[in-house]
Amino acid sequence: MNHILRHMAATLAAILAAVSVNGKSLSSAGVFPFPREAEEHGGYLKLPTKLGISCPAELKDAANDLGKLCLARGIVLSFEAPERALIRLKLEQNNIPEHDQGYALKIDAGGIEIAARAEAGLFYGLQTLRAMLTTAGSAGLPYCRIADFPRFDRRGVAFSLHGADPGRLDQLKMLLRTAAALKY
Repeated sequence: MNHILRHMAATLAAILAAVSVNGKSLSSAGVFPFPREAEEHGGYLKLPTKLGISCPAELKDAANDLGKLCLARGIVLSFEAPERALIRLKLEQNNIPEHDQGYALKIDAGGIEIAARAEAGLFYGLQTLRAMLTTAGSAGLPYCRIADFPRFDRRGVAFSLHGADPGRLDQLKMLLRTAAALKY
């Protein structure tokens, strides 16, 4: 299982290296796979050292994972009311791809908004934001609008636990998190 994790981590690193160049444009902002619709609007959202997020209760774990990434960048993420949060996740039906796993992500001077028809879409929108934060340069995140949904309703990763050490649950969790970040 170690060789599988090393191979997957190396593949992910190669992908991110190929598509990221210090957050200078959406095509290089670490977003993989590239979304169906992506528009830049000129300008960058400078990230403060304290960042508020508003999200449905069901997505608190995913938001906490985002918080760990932010903390590694020196940014403290805390849960806030929607009117005070810089990152707002909301369920709505208008101007969203007509797919349960679809989302619209907008970054402008007012903050970051991820909207979706269902919680799955919000989760995938968070993964896109997470990828962008990973490669964001000192300028911040580019002002943009992204609309996306998966090309396939069902996606997956196959791996074998045959011969694996059952005490390696942490490695299995890392594999699952990596697959989620890549929107499998």
